[in-house]
Amino acid sequence: MDKNVFDADVLIVGAGPTGLALATELTMRGHTVRIVEKNSRTGAQPRAKTTNVRTMTQMRRWGLAQKVRRRSPLSADFPRVVSFQTTPFEEPIYSFEDSFCATPRRRDEFPEHAEFIPQYVMEGILADHVTAHPLARLEFGWKFIGFEEDGTGITARIAPVEGEGGEVSLRTRYIVGADGARSAVREALGIEMQGKRDLASFVTLILRIPGMLADPALKKALFHWIVKPETACVLGPMDHGDLWFYGKPASREADTGALLAEAKKALGKDVPVEFVMRDNWVIHSLIADSYRRGRAFLVGDACHLHSPFGGHGMNLGIGDAVDLGWKLSAAIEGWATEGLLDSYEIER
Repeated sequence: MDKNVFDADVLIVGAGPTGLALATELTMRGHTVRIVEKNSRTGAQPRAKTTNVRTMTQMRRWGLAQKVRRRSPLSADFPRVVSFQTTPFEEPIYSFEDSFCATPRRRDEFPEHAEFIPQYVMEGILADHVTAHPLARLEFGWKFIGFEEDGTGITARIAPVEGEGGEVSLRTRYIVGADGARSAVREALGIEMQGKRDLASFVTLILRIPGMLADPALKKALFHWIVKPETACVLGPMDHGDLWFYGKPASREADTGALLAEAKKALGKDVPVEFVMRDNWVIHSLIADSYRRGRAFLVGDACHLHSPFGGHGMNLGIGDAVDLGWKLSAAIEGWATEGLLDSYEIER
């Protein structure tokens, strides 16, 4: 392999919202990227539901804000509030108005209001954008094996997750691990995570509840925090198709049938409920010893893990991508110092 010939400027391992955001930032600046993702598609779990003001501002800069708006499951007149109630049909004990600054109206403090939309929709929008870009190549079903660095770039090895075919070598100027909490890139770099693990376990159920959103008795809100001790949970509308989320602290071993019965009781009204999907997740408080080693960088969950409430995992990851993106661009163009690349870790 000629080390002066590059397959792409940057190899991104992981095609979640953070990796796709980095690819979007780099291609917008005229650089070639290769993105490999071990899964066969973008995520299916809802995960983040709040796309905050800052992220929506980046989406506008990338020309994608209106696509996000069109995919939002909420109408313009839906109240962007967070309510504390005994059931979603009872008057709130207290409601926080204009939660997350998501009300669709012009404000002088920021150019775009926040949006309420499932993370898998955001991933799909970014993946479609990246796939269509001539400077990007997005490949699902490929896993990262390892890499070697030299003075001018890195030589990475990838392999198909399934089927025939051996390792393939890729030559790029930089590599970025956007491959989540169990980052293979972080492991290859020998970087440890410090902090507290397993602070709390949660379960989210995705439910189909036909007609509930149109029920005139419903006290509409983005999040209904149910505060009755026997049915304590959080629930709310999630997507088109009458999809709702229901979440509460519970272990991975908790019985799905029992959780579904609790969810029905929390509604406080006899309505048809269909189970669609379950998502188990754990809160950690961890940060990587370093976000950079030479020509290798970490972004998103690969270098920081914390409570995802408020969409902080996705939104902070996209913030990482924007910050690192322009600095890598400067390095590729030849005007960045090592100090500028080091500033990514300091700032994030």
